[in-house]
Amino acid sequence: MSVAASLLLVTLASLAAPEPPAPAVGGPISGEPAAPSALHRCDRQAKHAKFRITLPKEAELGALVQWMMSVSCQRFIWDPTVRGGQVTIMAPDEVTIEEAYAAFYAALQTMGLTVEPAGQYLKIVEAKGAAAHTLPVFDPEHRPPPDDRYVTQLHRLGAARTDDVLALVEALKGKHGSVTHVGDLLVITDTGANVRRMLEVVSELDDPGLVADRIYFVQPRETTAEELAETVRQLFGEGKQREG
Repeated sequence: MSVAASLLLVTLASLAAPEPPAPAVGGPISGEPAAPSALHRCDRQAKHAKFRITLPKEAELGALVQWMMSVSCQRFIWDPTVRGGQVTIMAPDEVTIEEAYAAFYAALQTMGLTVEPAGQYLKIVEAKGAAAHTLPVFDPEHRPPPDDRYVTQLHRLGAARTDDVLALVEALKGKHGSVTHVGDLLVITDTGANVRRMLEVVSELDDPGLVADRIYFVQPRETTAEELAETVRQLFGEGKQREG
């Protein structure tokens, strides 16, 4: 066979062979959606539905977030440089989605993390400096859920002295919690569970009835006990009642 005939056969074979498909860029060329990978599948659980926690032992942060997304279809954002850790969640029976979220927030809290709303996403952030994050805010008429998600609670004082309450809350707040005030309005940032505990204690101190019924022991210095008693009677009108 001549060289010219050989080249002709090669050319004809090349024309007859089908071209390999071009690599897909940005999804199927046909426009049909690609099948979701197991990594991004989710099965939104109904509010009262029960299911088992399938998170492996000593799970890393990525696995924890992936599990929460798979049962809630919640969208998450987190910077891979955020310090994580390992956590094990063990539950002998099935849980609801509310209980799953509570376990999720508790697991994040053990890693020193919390979540910050970012539109339709929850952003994983450091719990340190939580007061600077965009957290859910609860007004004086409402209380946060009793879980380990960080929130900001507003509380208006009644009869108690602001300084006394501030000292009390400072002693009760968590490691990454904070408290400040504007006039008689307390601004507390901490986990929802800890906020509820603090407000329960503060309410006892802030009860007007309890404040009115307190007994104070005062050691007179520049006056006699009789003169002090007379001053108290004048202030509370007891002297006038006796005169009548």
